[in-house]
Amino acid sequence: MYIKLNNGVPEVYSLNKLRKDNPNTSFPKHPSNELLADWGVFPYTNADKPAYDNNTQYVTHDNWVQVEGAWVRDWAVHDFTAEELSAQLADKREQGEMERFDFAVAAAEAGFVTYAEAAAWAAGNSMPAGVQAVVDAMPAEDQGLATVEVLARPIIRRNAPMMASLMIAFNTDDAGVDALFGIV
Repeated sequence: MYIKLNNGVPEVYSLNKLRKDNPNTSFPKHPSNELLADWGVFPYTNADKPAYDNNTQYVTHDNWVQVEGAWVRDWAVHDFTAEELSAQLADKREQGEMERFDFAVAAAEAGFVTYAEAAAWAAGNSMPAGVQAVVDAMPAEDQGLATVEVLARPIIRRNAPMMASLMIAFNTDDAGVDALFGIV
């Protein structure tokens, strides 16, 4: 692995490229580092990738440093901006979905419903009491569709309109529902 310095800026380079760039020059099959240095070409190593939180940070691999005279391609850890984090959360919520069975089990594991309620809900037989209470509090014309959606929809989407009602039934907030869907 080699770099070539162009106006002092390292760029990934290869011996094949060196030969192509200099067709009238004969290079040995394995040129020495000293010979390569005469052409502004230097070997480099990759630094180990650092630990980082991929929920709030990202890494780039474009930093070049010299360590004891040797070139090293280093990593840099960057924090996502508030806008990037917000967009990522919105995207995760838009894509978040679970099968009704998995959602019912997650709701029971989180303590939002009992396991008996989760079993009946997963089978599409009845709603948990808290969910039923929220549906019963809806205007009469909305209750039928809400009942069908809660009991019959095989996939529960994080951004489904019914999720606001489920948050009330579960006495939780967006973060609590995000946790059900594994959104951190």
